[in-house]
Amino acid sequence: MTRVTSKGQVTIPKEIRDKLGIEPGTQVGFHDEDGQVILRNEDTTAAEADIHGETPGQRLVRRLSEFGAKMRREGKLLDDGLSVDEYMDLIRGYGEDADDPGFQRRP
Repeated sequence: MTRVTSKGQVTIPKEIRDKLGIEPGTQVGFHDEDGQVILRNEDTTAAEADIHGETPGQRLVRRLSEFGAKMRREGKLLDDGLSVDEYMDLIRGYGEDADDPGFQRRP
């Protein structure tokens, strides 16, 4: 719980500042939604605005899909039935370390 000062000021709790990315100098906005006051980081809201009207989540899904399609076109996407562990071994280069006497493969 926070008290309002005589100047109408309140301290935004650190956990909320961290979650919203609010730092000194950040532009914030207060919005009334059905009798509740919503605090927004206006710098982030403006930065996330998209000409296509996408939400940040929609934009992420679109970009990941585009990246996957590009990797498939370039033959860089592995889809040969490897298990997750086998794929991670391949990514981490464990096969290259097999001759290293200090290397120990996990069981």
